[in-house]
Amino acid sequence: MKTTPIIATAIALAATFTLCQGQTEVNPRGPWYLQSQSRGDWRFEAYFGMEYEPAFAASDDYETEPTLDLRALYTGPNGTRYRISLGEVAATFDLNEKLAAQVKLEYEEGRDGEDVAILENFEEVRTTLEGEFSLFYKWGPAYGFAVFQPDLLGRGKGMVYFIGAGRDWMSQDGDLFIGSRIDLSFADADHMMTEFGVSEIDALNSGLEPYTPGDGLKSSTASLFIEYKLNEKWSLFSDLEAEYYFSKATDSSLIKQYGSSTTYEFLLGAGFRF
Repeated sequence: MKTTPIIATAIALAATFTLCQGQTEVNPRGPWYLQSQSRGDWRFEAYFGMEYEPAFAASDDYETEPTLDLRALYTGPNGTRYRISLGEVAATFDLNEKLAAQVKLEYEEGRDGEDVAILENFEEVRTTLEGEFSLFYKWGPAYGFAVFQPDLLGRGKGMVYFIGAGRDWMSQDGDLFIGSRIDLSFADADHMMTEFGVSEIDALNSGLEPYTPGDGLKSSTASLFIEYKLNEKWSLFSDLEAEYYFSKATDSSLIKQYGSSTTYEFLLGAGFRF
C-alpha cells in the first residue's frame, strides 16, 4: 500500500508528541523563528556533517555528501528576529503572543545532467531565488504554519504552498532537544512540470513517455530533529525526513522509471556556538 511509509512516519511523530506532553508550556528552543531572544543579542552558529539524500525530487538514487551551514542570528530593538545563513536571509516578527510571521529569501540551486546522470537528456533547470512568506500560530511548545513559496525570478520553480504543524520538547536539564514536524504541500503547474514533467523534447531525448502533471497535491513530509548538547559550545545532532509523493508526481514516466513514491533524507553532524 502506497500510504504505508508516510502513515508509519506519522505514527512515530505522534508517539513523539505524546512523550512531549506535560512538559514546559513555553517553547524551550524550537525553530529559531519562534524563539524570543534578548533584544540586541547576536548569536553565531556553525553546523557541519554528512547528508544522505535523493539525487532529485522523488528519485530512488541517493547521494552522500558533506554539508556546512553558518548562521548569524540577531534580535532587533523591536523584537524582530533576523537570520543570515549560507544561501538564506530571513526576518521574523511577532504579530501578537500567538501569531508570528516570517519573510525569507532563499537561493535555489539548479539542476542538469552534469549533476545527475539520469537527467543528462533533460532540459536544464536554472538556478533561481525563491521567496517564502509564512505564518505560524503557537500554542505552548507546539505550532501550526502556512507557507507560500514563489519563484521570484520566474525560472520554472513556480509556486508551492505548505500547511503543517510541529512540536518541540526539551529535557529538564536542557541538554536534549527534539523537534518534530509534518506538512502537506501543493504546487502549481509550473513547479510540477519542472520537478516531475517530461516535455516532448525530454521524451525524444530520453525515450520516456511525455508527461504533463498539472497543479495539485505534491507531497507530505514528516521530519524529526534531535540535538544533544555536549557543553556550552558543542552539540551533536541528527535530522531525519521522510517524504511521500502523491500521484501527480508518481504518475510521471520519469518517476516510474527512476523514482519512488517515498524518499528519505538523513543528516548527522555537530554544531558549534561561538
